[in-house]
Amino acid sequence: MSEGYPVTRLNDGLYIHRREERLISRVIDGEAIIVDFKTGDQYSLNPIGTLVWEMADGAHSLKDIVASILERYDISETQARADLSKLVSDMENENLVVLGEAPLSS
Repeated sequence: MSEGYPVTRLNDGLYIHRREERLISRVIDGEAIIVDFKTGDQYSLNPIGTLVWEMADGAHSLKDIVASILERYDISETQARADLSKLVSDMENENLVVLGEAPLSS
């Protein structure tokens, strides 16, 4: 996995990987609650953010995630990509995820 990919322009071929080694997460009433047990920081995600979080398993590319957002929500592709870009950038800045060029092996 490589770190530091700029996401202002989404690269559809990148895969998003959660940093499982330091995080605990649960979905409650359709919203993800994430706790970084190393820092004690807590995060909550709306339903679209929760979908992204659930797909950030290392097996789904950003293209896959955009497609899932478009299937489930009445949103334009342009808006979906902009929102995903912002969310992934925020998650990277908070050290919750890392982007990689390949899916994780099973």
